[in-house]
Amino acid sequence: MLLAIRSRNGRQLCEVQVEEQQTVYHLKEKIKDKIPKLIPSRQRLSMETQDSKRIVLDDTQSLKSYPLQDNSIVYLKDLGLQVSWKLVFFLEYLGPLVIVPLLACQPTAIYYPSKALGREQKTAVILWALHYGKRELETLFVHRFSHSTMPLMNLVKNCSYYWGFAALIGYFLCHPLYTPVPSPLFYLGICIFVLAECGNFATHWMLRQLRPPGSKARKIPRGFLFDYVSCPNYTLEIVAWLGFNMMSNTLLGWLFMLVGAIQMTLWAQKKHRQYLLEFDGSHPKPLYPLHRKRLIPFFY
Repeated sequence: MLLAIRSRNGRQLCEVQVEEQQTVYHLKEKIKDKIPKLIPSRQRLSMETQDSKRIVLDDTQSLKSYPLQDNSIVYLKDLGLQVSWKLVFFLEYLGPLVIVPLLACQPTAIYYPSKALGREQKTAVILWALHYGKRELETLFVHRFSHSTMPLMNLVKNCSYYWGFAALIGYFLCHPLYTPVPSPLFYLGICIFVLAECGNFATHWMLRQLRPPGSKARKIPRGFLFDYVSCPNYTLEIVAWLGFNMMSNTLLGWLFMLVGAIQMTLWAQKKHRQYLLEFDGSHPKPLYPLHRKRLIPFFY
């Protein structure tokens, strides 16, 4: 069948001849043959349904699974230059892993007058480094990504966010005028942080086991906190930062946790909605557990 490829504003880009049994990815390859700069990872294809809603075409689905016919219109959005998810994660976490320990090791180059870090400051820097070291190792050896690439601009935005907050938090955390929290709060914060980090790693490992290498298939996660919420990895990430801020107590640290919690709440809403839509109980798909909350067990 012959498909008309148009930009989102309706401008004709090209026409492509495909077989209906071919996948959406094959269609992207054909478009690349016509427009060489548009490699498949730069393309997002969609079509309009009869009720004028646009649906995004899944790379793995065959064209015949969509209501396409001869001379149907497919809309193309150019996602721009792409970079791998793994590289983005690695670089965005590398900044915090380096910046805060560097500030801690070179106080005389930044503060005047300077003084040696206290016990609480040293501990906070170590926990910070352990957190981002864990993230780097998970990026390299644990995470399996649904998509291979993301727009290059995301790398700039993500690095600006993580590196910027790392510099600000590190500056005040290592400052000579830093005031430590009371000892009971300090030790309680450490315990919460360590337990949440261990739980966070456990959820990431469980998610890894659900997806075979090279697969984009999803299954319903079960066990541990997955029996209560859809995204316990986000729950435990927020709890870990709560513990860190309890034991370190910097204004920028609390702000970092708040911004991160808001973003993870939005991600959890989206993921929870995807689970409900995908696992709706229609054969052969199982029904997603309706008692599960998004982020906070029993409440939200």
